[in-house]
Amino acid sequence: MKALFSDFLHASKRLTPGSVKLADFINPQCYRGMWRLWAYDIGSISFLLTALVGIAIALLSAYVGKTSAVSMMLSMSIASTVLAVAWQINRLVATETSRLIPGYQRNVVVQACAILFGCFILTMLLALGLAPQGINTVLLSSIVALAFLVLSLRWQHGFQFSMLLFIGIVFIDSVAAQFSPVLLIVLMAVMIAAVRIQFSLLSWHANARQLYLNGMEMGWVWVPNLKQSILLHWLNRQLHPINFFVGPLLALLLIFIVLIGSLLFVLSNLFGWDFPVPFLAGQLLLMAASLVHWTRLQRWRSSETLFLLPCFSGLVGLQKAFHDASYRFVGLSLIVMLLVCLVGNLFGQGLSFLFIIHLLLATGWGVAMALGFGAISRSVSQLSVSMVLMIAHSVFISLSFDSFEVQANMVYWLVADGTLLLLAIILLTLGRKQLWKNGLMDQ
Repeated sequence: MKALFSDFLHASKRLTPGSVKLADFINPQCYRGMWRLWAYDIGSISFLLTALVGIAIALLSAYVGKTSAVSMMLSMSIASTVLAVAWQINRLVATETSRLIPGYQRNVVVQACAILFGCFILTMLLALGLAPQGINTVLLSSIVALAFLVLSLRWQHGFQFSMLLFIGIVFIDSVAAQFSPVLLIVLMAVMIAAVRIQFSLLSWHANARQLYLNGMEMGWVWVPNLKQSILLHWLNRQLHPINFFVGPLLALLLIFIVLIGSLLFVLSNLFGWDFPVPFLAGQLLLMAASLVHWTRLQRWRSSETLFLLPCFSGLVGLQKAFHDASYRFVGLSLIVMLLVCLVGNLFGQGLSFLFIIHLLLATGWGVAMALGFGAISRSVSQLSVSMVLMIAHSVFISLSFDSFEVQANMVYWLVADGTLLLLAIILLTLGRKQLWKNGLMDQ
């Protein structure tokens, strides 16, 4: 608190870096290069597209009458926008020449603030118009997201915990009802002032560039490292060679999905929350599958090292080994989902046998499609389109949960799962033939 107060006194002597004034926000010169800066950086554009998709799903949810999902989707949009801003600010402080280029630092700060306030205003208006009962959720989500922005600005490695922000947003809906709108507005003003202080203290940071490069290569995913164990060693052997580019993180993700799911079930049981943990587990498994080929494309120069390992018979052997390991990953994903469902039933979630089969099949075709589409992709930009798959999968699972709650017939869902699983197997088979089709260095 003392350090924050000292920063406030220091920041009061100047505005944001480059002497940003209110007039700069209506100055067209401050928005020069905005499209190139924000849309051509794979980090910021991924988060911004996720925010736009969240808004689109919120509109669709309101259209079909599912207003309970509007505030949650808007909250996800806010979190994604804040992460895009945090990513660009980290890129700014990683650029040694940012202070040497006239107006560069000022323009980035102005653009970041404009995107933040544009998102806040849009989501607030949509919340008021589509789901007024969820305005507290949107306000509290904005406060939490801004607090995360302050954390990542004060501590560069804080950005690595962005996954926790998305997980925390899910619980905000049940917590927001405990706060009055007036208190939330006051807290929002406090967080905006805190962000302004941090913006005014921006300076080059020695570790920022390394954080930026690691984020680009690893897809902004971080989990605590565990000591080597029999389980971790076995998982790493089963996942080889698809875990070559991402390292032990892939096996750790499978373990942490089960641990996080179990923890969420315990919290739900203690506090009476009705939280769809299998839905979150399915999304995390799809993210892990996408991470396999994201890191492969980002670290494509390491393909030669993998190829030279004495365990493949030429390029065809490498393609076959990658394909076989992809199927093992699908099988491990099914085991993870089954464990999550069994733990859920242990804590009284009451999933039926047919619904568990549906979740397993949905996990199977989702992960297989993500791996197949990743194998076909030739660039990170192409792979970013797989975001549509995650959205389609989330909508599919959400609708099936609604059917389960009203005790609808699950046979139609199982037929759809079987059809999609067949398509996923075909896509994964085609991906094997496309993987390194034109050589290891052709990306």
